[in-house]
Order: sequence, then C-alpha cells, then structure tokens
Amino acid sequence: MSKTYFSEFKSDVAVAILTKDDYRYDVIKPLFDICGFGFAETSSGCVFIDGEVKLTKDELKWVEAHELAHIMLKHTKDRNEDDEVAADMFAIILLKDKGYHKAAQLVEDKFLERHKRWIAIVTGK
Repeated sequence: MSKTYFSEFKSDVAVAILTKDDYRYDVIKPLFDICGFGFAETSSGCVFIDGEVKLTKDELKWVEAHELAHIMLKHTKDRNEDDEVAADMFAIILLKDKGYHKAAQLVEDKFLERHKRWIAIVTGK
C-alpha cells in the first residue's frame, strides 16, 4: 500500500512510497527503471520511492536521504556522477544527524562500489 509523508530530514519535502495499488505507479514506474529505487523531483520538492522493491528500513532511509540531498543541493534533472557522490555524502550527514547510524554505515560501506572512489568520514563526539 502506498504511503505519503513529510520527510523528517526536511519537513517541507513530501515523500511518496508508491506501490502498484496507486494510480500513479504505472506512470512513474519507467522513471524507477531509469533512476533506481527512487528519484527526486527537484522542481516540486518531492521524493518518490518504489514501494514494490523490498527495502529494509535502513535502505529506505538511505534512499530518502539521498534523494532529499539532491533537492537540498539544488541538483538539476541532468545529474552527473559528481552529483551522485555529493548526494551520498550529504545523505550520510543527514542520516547521522537523525540517529540512523546503520543506514549511514550502509552508504559508507557501498560508497566505493557505487562511485569507484574512497570516502573518508570524519566523526567526532
């Protein structure tokens, strides 16, 4: 079942997790095929996540934070690899700030695989 809510990372951004029972799913599904688990519609400030893909809670938060980062970083729809790197790096910050340390660790663990480069994370207490 589809679910829509405002993101806890940025309260004026709507997040829609769409499933096949939602009338919008068939229209948006081709974008999921191109973009992956989710995408941000930066002009409207909305995040769409494919609810038909079985994601853990941590993976779902990663996708939400990553897509929200695109909005906050004002990326256009013509994104490049540098935009994807920046969105993952910002997602780590957003996730840690809200206490989603397992989700942030997922991003860090997959960073080299996704971007073919290392990332150094500096943490402080």
